[in-house]
Amino acid sequence: MDEINWSEQNINLAQDRGNKLQQNALLKANGISDPDSLSPAERNRILGEIDNANEIKQLRASGKTDAEIAAMSRDQREAELDRINGEVNPETLAIAALASVGTFFGGALAYMGLGGGTGNGSTPPVRGQVVEVPARRREDGEDDAGLPVPDDGIIKTGDVSEPLKAAGGFNFAEQMALFFGGVDTEPTSGPNLDNIDRLTVKMQNSVVEKFIFEDRTKANAELEKIADPIAKQNAKEKLDQAITEWDNATTNQREAITERYLIQRYNLKTIDEVSTNSKAGDTPEKSGSFYKTTVKIVEGDVPDNPKQAAEMKDFRNKKHYESTQDNGDWKVDLNADYNAGNDMMWFGPNTKFKVLDVKIEGHPEFGDSVDKYHGTKIQIGLLDANGNITSTADIVHMTTINNKLIEAYRNPGTVLDAGTWMGGTPKKIGNTTGPHLHIASYDADGVTQIKRKDFYSHWKGRKNK
Repeated sequence: MDEINWSEQNINLAQDRGNKLQQNALLKANGISDPDSLSPAERNRILGEIDNANEIKQLRASGKTDAEIAAMSRDQREAELDRINGEVNPETLAIAALASVGTFFGGALAYMGLGGGTGNGSTPPVRGQVVEVPARRREDGEDDAGLPVPDDGIIKTGDVSEPLKAAGGFNFAEQMALFFGGVDTEPTSGPNLDNIDRLTVKMQNSVVEKFIFEDRTKANAELEKIADPIAKQNAKEKLDQAITEWDNATTNQREAITERYLIQRYNLKTIDEVSTNSKAGDTPEKSGSFYKTTVKIVEGDVPDNPKQAAEMKDFRNKKHYESTQDNGDWKVDLNADYNAGNDMMWFGPNTKFKVLDVKIEGHPEFGDSVDKYHGTKIQIGLLDANGNITSTADIVHMTTINNKLIEAYRNPGTVLDAGTWMGGTPKKIGNTTGPHLHIASYDADGVTQIKRKDFYSHWKGRKNK
């Protein structure tokens, strides 16, 4: 029994590792750059959407209309998919294949005198021979879904080469690596979505993002753009779920939701994060209360967008605070009205620039107690055509920061292109009542203040030629 349990445990381990690798490859192929960062619930939701889109594609290819697909019960749909696929269950076949690998090693160990068989001269079973392996039991006591388990608890498998070919092939070397857990490999085959299916998923995500970053009216207008009735229904269900989550969330929870969708929209990967201790109120007579905000340093393939600065709404006469008194005419607070994407994602000026300083409160490398009031502050130098600094700006309150800016600071002299993505402000941080981008403008020396009505031209790239 010990030998059987050992084999069973390793088969289960290999199965889990193999399944996760296949899922990760599928998620990456459909726009999720860092699958391991997903929560289990979000991972299962996205995998379910991908699987559903793949099923719809197969049913359409078989001649079913969208109306016929929509009218199918789940049992009817499963039966039709079994017919289309020749009633081949890839999960069953994959487990059978892994069982063969486990039996191979059991025989090999027995051959070396480490096993507990009836004789030490036994050899691994050859293909075509009937192999007996214990049916995998889940921790909750249920058998693996879809596996026919006989009364004796033994799955009997024969030569599985042909069915495995039908399921997409079996990479023996890959399963060997998975068995020992020593190599992370990508599966050689597996379900994938074509460009049309990926576009459908993207359109569904776009509906929810319109709601998160703009409003319900625009989300519903985006929903109406989806012609496919099934895809449209799926998008509506996602939208309804997002609305329910949003309506039941606190202000802080809504900021976290916004951050989550911002990272999803731009396919970002978090590489570092720090919990900051921000100060709300900058004088003793104010509240002076502290609150926590997590700052994420991220990376991703976000294209430059110099148009955001070049076409930014005029802020020359915008007061620093929306009050009767202008508290600092060299400073300005920008909200989503000044962001072309309406998603609190910010790009650099319409001119090349350098990163002169980085402050992230609480960060072991960039922390500074002064910045409890800022939370984060990135100082940049705007350059003219000759590479000279014409003005500087403090970029304050970002909670999602592009790692490219961090690396530019660590490597003095690095020049970033006009419109390089800087980061986002999905959450509040520092002395503020809500998320926004704060810019303070200075001369080339970084000390002498420049009135924002003059700095506006620098930001747009007009005075840096």
